[in-house]
Amino acid sequence: MAPSKSLGAALPCVLCFSPVWCLCFGPWDNIVAVALLNEEDRELLKRGCLAELLYADDTLLLSVNPASLERFLVAISETGAKYGLQLHMGKFQLLQVRATDIVCRLDGSGIDSKSEIAYLGCTVSEDGRISGELARRLGIAGKEFKELQRVWKHSSLGRARKLHIFKALVVSKLMYSLSTIWLNTSERRRLNGFQNRCLRQIWGIAPAFLSRVSNFRVLQTTGQEMLASDLARQQLLLFGKAARAEDASMLRGSVFCPGSLRSACDRYVRKVGRPRLEWATEVHKLAVEAAGGIAKLDMCLASVQGWKKCVAEFRH
Repeated sequence: MAPSKSLGAALPCVLCFSPVWCLCFGPWDNIVAVALLNEEDRELLKRGCLAELLYADDTLLLSVNPASLERFLVAISETGAKYGLQLHMGKFQLLQVRATDIVCRLDGSGIDSKSEIAYLGCTVSEDGRISGELARRLGIAGKEFKELQRVWKHSSLGRARKLHIFKALVVSKLMYSLSTIWLNTSERRRLNGFQNRCLRQIWGIAPAFLSRVSNFRVLQTTGQEMLASDLARQQLLLFGKAARAEDASMLRGSVFCPGSLRSACDRYVRKVGRPRLEWATEVHKLAVEAAGGIAKLDMCLASVQGWKKCVAEFRH
């Protein structure tokens, strides 16, 4: 039975216009919408210059051409109308990467461009930097830790139990999916600094300038290791998974050049100026170190269990 057209869900839509990159993921939900596109836009879809990504009730559109983006939006709107669904115009967000073109809504009004947008619980910025998202996560983690402390003041929990709760409720949320990005030295220090502040409060150790107890000593006392080290091992495991994937895999194609372990960014012309630290390049350095040399890397990566053993024994 077809749903009533008078009862429709308002779906938010995030738009991204980028002249440099795009992500293509074609779920079955939008087959009808794709069929409404003209031949030019279908060709852009095949080349990866126009793409859409659906997750729950959020829709992410990406394109290298603002006109194609608007036509795709119209096609999605027309397809949704057949099932009684309509787009929520007030929730549109536009993120432009090295572009200044105007992208319009269905009513012809322009969509205000933002330097960063919230998508699937994360902050996505136009320059691709992670500092804003890391700051947001550290702020949320700090707030949750303070709430835990209020509860602990009225409990008789021991340090070990508090540490277990801290790792389960605070650290797990803070570290979720961080393995997919590369943190610079300053950002890793912020991550480790937050961990040490929390551990000091759980163990009742005063700040270093009062207690003269270093952060390294705090980790030894509590039996923990730096979050940055744990993050490095997660990144190595993800690196191995991508390396073992088929060339046709989206995971491998977004990380490496076909048939090699070279960074996928090597396929493009680099901007003038100091290069940024790329995930594949930097994690490759860790992988070589974990494997014991470049000559042993391919052999270690070939075995899932062998690579897990190398990563478990790796200390960064």
